[in-house]
Amino acid sequence: MAAPLLPPPSPTRSHHHHRRRSTLLVLAGAVFVLVALYYVPLLPHNPHRKAAHTPEFDDKGRWKPPNATHGHHAAHGSVEAMLTGSNAKGTADNYKTTAGYRWDAEAKMRTLAACIARGDCAPQASNVVIFGAYYCHEAMFNNGNSREAHWCRSMVHSLERQGFTVLIARNDYEYIYHLYRQMPDLVKVVIGDNEWPNGKPEDWFKTDERPDGIPAWKFFRFNYDPSKNGNEFVGNAWAVAAEPEDWRPEHDRWNYTYLGLSLEDTLVRPLGFHDRRARAFILGNKKEYYYKDAAWPEDFFERAKADLRQTYPDFGFLTTVPGPHGEGHEGMPKGIRNVGELSLKDWEGELAPARVMVGLGKPKLSLGAYKALQMSLPFINPHWGDQTDPLQWDDVQHSTLRTEVEPYVYQVKAGDYDGFVRAIRKALEKPMLPKHYARMTDKALDRRMYEFVHHDWKHAAEVILEKRKSGVETQSAGKLFVM
Repeated sequence: MAAPLLPPPSPTRSHHHHRRRSTLLVLAGAVFVLVALYYVPLLPHNPHRKAAHTPEFDDKGRWKPPNATHGHHAAHGSVEAMLTGSNAKGTADNYKTTAGYRWDAEAKMRTLAACIARGDCAPQASNVVIFGAYYCHEAMFNNGNSREAHWCRSMVHSLERQGFTVLIARNDYEYIYHLYRQMPDLVKVVIGDNEWPNGKPEDWFKTDERPDGIPAWKFFRFNYDPSKNGNEFVGNAWAVAAEPEDWRPEHDRWNYTYLGLSLEDTLVRPLGFHDRRARAFILGNKKEYYYKDAAWPEDFFERAKADLRQTYPDFGFLTTVPGPHGEGHEGMPKGIRNVGELSLKDWEGELAPARVMVGLGKPKLSLGAYKALQMSLPFINPHWGDQTDPLQWDDVQHSTLRTEVEPYVYQVKAGDYDGFVRAIRKALEKPMLPKHYARMTDKALDRRMYEFVHHDWKHAAEVILEKRKSGVETQSAGKLFVM
């Protein structure tokens, strides 16, 4: 007779304890590895590089040479601050806090590597674009609000909408070189500034001595204004711009690459014409715009206010300069009410009830003019020069809008008081419909960005280089380089 099946002996208490401890050790080890992989940047390896002083910056975000700094490795601060870059600007150790851009890039690279290994990447994910521009870092990590930051944010969002892998590397060219070496065939283009403390972009280009460097034909200069300054390495098209044309007519033959931006919606609902006040909103958030090379002498505002109040008793000028609120404060022309520095939404909230936006001559090519047109406010665009052809003017605040006609844009010669008041009066009396530009839609930007990344830039560079080697120069700027 078979022996009955007996239950296995119960494990002893010490056996339970041993197994539980082993499990905890395994889990702890796994967590440690995961944390290390996520938080430790893969720093570039250069066996010939000597230890260097960590770059630091002053309170305006400018690089401080090693002999201008004190101390060395301060505490890093919170992980959240480092990842978001929330305190990256204006501190002596902000290079360490801005290391968040490296961690962000490394995380995206791991995501890309994983989908490649699995074979399930999205259609454009294996096409990598690196932004090496300071304003891109400000846009994506510090919520920058400058025109350059908005442009870069617009390009990044367009590429990510389409599934491209986008890496933000500040203008840290040693790190860009490190990123490129890990996936040279996947990096399609690098858009960057001219230089940074650890070198100029060409210091990391492909050469006979650095065969794993970034090919010159993959590098494009980040340049908001469509103006040539000779810093392109291959040719004119290797500079990308936010605006479609420059104010000097000879530049119409300059074949730079227009990428542009998207500016579809406003944060505040536009008002109907009769719901608006007799108000002129001045585009100028810095005191120097009202004095240095300004289009209008400072006494224009008080004089114009008095003249226009004969017809519009409540007429006034309003602006948004950081500082005391109200009128008559030191450093501001008389006749202007200042409401101080505002968020974008509050800025639009002050713009919406006005009937016209007045330009001062600066800032050039401001996005504020487009915002005004979107919200049914005409823009007074000052220019310098007596030529009847706008393309021949000596200078103009918003060159892209220099050929626009009334009632959208009033082209007024700088210093012309009668023309200044006449344009404001017309804008107060004549309604206009919202003005939108097809080139500034998400759809149009997506198309341009897609075509830019997938263009055969290597072939275009080869054609230029062959002609250059034979003594035939076809570009206004460029150098010999290694393909």
